[in-house]
Amino acid sequence: MPLRHCLLVLLLAACAGHPPAAATDPATDPAPLWLLAPEPADDAVHASDTEATLRARYGAAHVTRARIPIGEGETAPGAVLFADDRGRRLSVIWGDSIRRAAPTSMSVMGAVTRWRVRPGVTLGTRLSELERLNGRPFELWGFEFDYAGTVYSWNGGRLDSAWATPSEEGAQHVVLRLMPDSDASPQLQTQVAGEQLFSSAHPAMRALDPRVFELSVAPR
Repeated sequence: MPLRHCLLVLLLAACAGHPPAAATDPATDPAPLWLLAPEPADDAVHASDTEATLRARYGAAHVTRARIPIGEGETAPGAVLFADDRGRRLSVIWGDSIRRAAPTSMSVMGAVTRWRVRPGVTLGTRLSELERLNGRPFELWGFEFDYAGTVYSWNGGRLDSAWATPSEEGAQHVVLRLMPDSDASPQLQTQVAGEQLFSSAHPAMRALDPRVFELSVAPR
């Protein structure tokens, strides 16, 4: 599957809206949880999972059946893990909606979460840190349109190989979307807005230093 198609599929699977507040404060809880761990066995959700296996792993009370928003007013059958805990809340979409099995995506969205993808990327991670982890600039879509701030290509950097799927050339397990801070300069945002690709090395991008606000992972 071409990389662009893979990005769009994962984005449609991403959860919508900000997670509700709850007792766990991810900003002060140091223990990370892994969506894509250093070892596949430690991933939160596996491609072979079912509703039953998730309930066995996390407890039935922490796996809630839900219709997950996928964009343009549409929803898909899925589950929400830890629905009342903003630090651990995680949306899952089923590939097999009849058997509630074969998850196609797990997603988090908002400001903070305990969920991570190796080597430590999470909600709030800045463009400058992604460049450092990648070892080179990368490409992302401009702001202020449907797929605003979506990372399109890691340009052969370290994150390209860290997140690549073994079965589909060019496909990635991880899709990130970035956004500027709410008080960011409108003039800078205008320079990197619209349905076109920009380098993370663009002066306006680096000045804005946008952060990850949506993270979607294809289970392995």
